[in-house]
Formats: sequence, structure tokens, C-alpha cells
Amino acid sequence: MNSRRKAIVLICAALMPMFSWACRPSGMEHEVRFIKGTATLDAKAAESVAQWFLEARDRLKVFEVGLFGVAPAGDAAAVERAHDRTDTIERLIQSMNTGQAKIIKGVSERKGQGGDPDFDVIFIESQPGCLKINTCCPQPVKK
Repeated sequence: MNSRRKAIVLICAALMPMFSWACRPSGMEHEVRFIKGTATLDAKAAESVAQWFLEARDRLKVFEVGLFGVAPAGDAAAVERAHDRTDTIERLIQSMNTGQAKIIKGVSERKGQGGDPDFDVIFIESQPGCLKINTCCPQPVKK
């Protein structure tokens, strides 16, 4: 392969992820900050989750929701608290889950200090229905 052709292939390969990202629907991720040291959501955070999920459910036809927490490695109480936090969000989402989106939960442990702000956050990601039928991105018109 000549150098010009190699350069074109490399440029195309580098740009491919951008094309798939560009057509990805917005609003599929959400972060929920819990009160430090508890599995309790304050009213503002609960309302934020509810509004986000209703928007994702109605606009994106969500078929799967992932709830992910992080806890300090080796801290059993923090790991349990992270699981309790994902359970709290699951109950809130399940009360609005009319489309019966599958809910997946997970907690990972990582090294760090207990004061790390990420330890008080649960990350939520939804998978829109368009992924199942490959319609998230504009499709070329077939002739």
C-alpha cells in the first residue's frame, strides 16, 4: 500500500468513532450525587433522576438502564452503601418503568481515598430502543 493510501486509511480509521458518536442520541447518561455516607437521595436528586428517566423513557424508548457505583477497594461498608444506592435508584426508576426496561446494576471497587467525590455518585446510562433496530443514525435511502 502506498503512503498516500495508508494516510487515507489512517484518517478514516481515526474518524470512525466520531461518526458513531455524532449520531448517538443525547441524554443517555445521568449522574446522581448522594448525601455523603448515606444511601439517601435528597428531594432535588430524586426529582432529577425522575425527570431524566421519564425523558429517556418517552423520547428514546429505553430498553435497558445501567446503574453503576464505585467504592473504595477493601471498604466493605462503602461497597454495601454503593449497592444500597443502586437499589435506591432502581426502586425509583422501577416505579416509572412502564416499558419494562431491564435494569442492570453494578459496583466496582477502586483504590483511592474515601473522600473522593466519585464515591458518592451513581452513574446511570440508558440504552435507547433505536440501538436494537439500528435506527439511531440516519440510514441511506436504498434505490
